[in-house]
Amino acid sequence: MDKRKYKTWQRIGLLLVLGLLSAACEKKVPPTVSGPVLEEVSPAVIKVTADVSGRCDSVALCLSTTEVTPTSRNAQTLGGQLQGGEFTALTGQLVCGEVYYFSIEAINEYGVTHSETKSLKTSYRSVGPSDNPYPGL
Repeated sequence: MDKRKYKTWQRIGLLLVLGLLSAACEKKVPPTVSGPVLEEVSPAVIKVTADVSGRCDSVALCLSTTEVTPTSRNAQTLGGQLQGGEFTALTGQLVCGEVYYFSIEAINEYGVTHSETKSLKTSYRSVGPSDNPYPGL
């Protein structure tokens, strides 16, 4: 066999082996989630943040007043923003004085991951002078 053809086949073989090795080295794992961190930004409005790593097809905030381990199957879910590995979601108006349970759910083709569950009791709204229905009294 011609030396040039032999070297060409060697290179092709080496490229095939390298391609197979790189495909085998790709991590085929579900995403990881750490957090969430809860912050009440106003009475009954909660900002939830969490660190998410790995490839994600979807990330959602799961919240419930009855399920102590909320997931997308048993609780309300809210979307949010995932930027640079940080997921942020803002709840709408929640019921004042109610205990809510929060977790983050991240999904990719290799599985579903849930963060630890955190709970928070929303504060009661403070009543101010502008809340008087009878301002003349």
